[in-house]
Amino acid sequence: MPRAVLGFEGSFDIASFQSFCFARARLLALDLRIVHREADRLTVCVSGNDVLIDMFEVAAGLGPAGAVVDQVTRFSYPQAQAV
Repeated sequence: MPRAVLGFEGSFDIASFQSFCFARARLLALDLRIVHREADRLTVCVSGNDVLIDMFEVAAGLGPAGAVVDQVTRFSYPQAQAV
């Protein structure tokens, strides 16, 4: 199953942004787990269909209302094992 690790950095309420990510992953039938969480950064591992992972990346990059995502970093899964 395709996987990607995505890191989102910006100005957002971390709990709200995390909830937003889980909700979008559910809508897209993706599995999501938290890899790392800080006040201004959330790194997640998503697995599922490649196209849907791309859609998740775009949706999370836009973020919920009031969130400003400044940077999205994407790693392929084999590279991400070191995260």
